[in-house]
Amino acid sequence: GTIPTEVGLLTSLEKMFLSKAHVTGTLPTELGRMVSLVMLFLVNNDLQGTIPIELEQLTNLNELVLTGNLQLNGKAPDLCGMARYELDLCFDCSCCTTPKNFDRCSYPL
Repeated sequence: GTIPTEVGLLTSLEKMFLSKAHVTGTLPTELGRMVSLVMLFLVNNDLQGTIPIELEQLTNLNELVLTGNLQLNGKAPDLCGMARYELDLCFDCSCCTTPKNFDRCSYPL
């Protein structure tokens, strides 16, 4: 199924793990209203479209992992303050751009 827009009402939710959950469709912009969110894992689903720029509003977000969603594309939000930021945006780099501070990002091994 899809992630409903009502997910934005979960303003106290701190962790969301929907990996390998057969999630389809696009990421709703309402994810940006989940102000307490610290971890968002949506690994190996069938998500498509762009990653909402509204995720930049999630100042508590430390880990965003969207790998394995091969239909995600477009401009990645500028979230380089995170401890972990993993994306598979696309394999043709002409169809996507990286965040403006991506070169200053560091990732734990």
